[in-house]
Amino acid sequence: MLLGDDLFKCQTPAIKQLMDLYEEKQSTILGTILIDKKDCKKYGICKIESSDDNVYKVCSVIEKPDEQNAPSNVAIAGRYILTPEIFNYLDLQLKGETGEIELTDSILKTISDVDCYAKVIDGKRYDIGNKLGYLEAFVDFALNRDDTKNEFIKLVKKINEEETL
Repeated sequence: MLLGDDLFKCQTPAIKQLMDLYEEKQSTILGTILIDKKDCKKYGICKIESSDDNVYKVCSVIEKPDEQNAPSNVAIAGRYILTPEIFNYLDLQLKGETGEIELTDSILKTISDVDCYAKVIDGKRYDIGNKLGYLEAFVDFALNRDDTKNEFIKLVKKINEEETL
């Protein structure tokens, strides 16, 4: 599953990185990033038991905890490989601590049924759910494509000249 407000730029596509781990583990796989703990309130956070080369065994997940209650800095980043067990809990539509039906709450329930691993995605993440994150991604991708770079630079220069008149 891919959430639309997270965009990754990677040598190996983010979902492929998760698929490779799924092939090995045959378990729930969460695509994650490492964050500054002050930003925990923005993410589902993994409580981890062990780690091995940017792969963490997850024993719990908490949706948007306060910094003081965050069990780690391993944050879920909108990429998931979910096992069929998730539907047992999604069908119940249980509301979590936030009062909303959260995917994180259903993932937490499945941890008692099937192992769960967090894979730190090797690549750059853009939060395109906010204006500046969207613009950062747009500019970065435009400047890093051979078919758009030169024309995009000309466009930005033209806009800048028009704004300074």
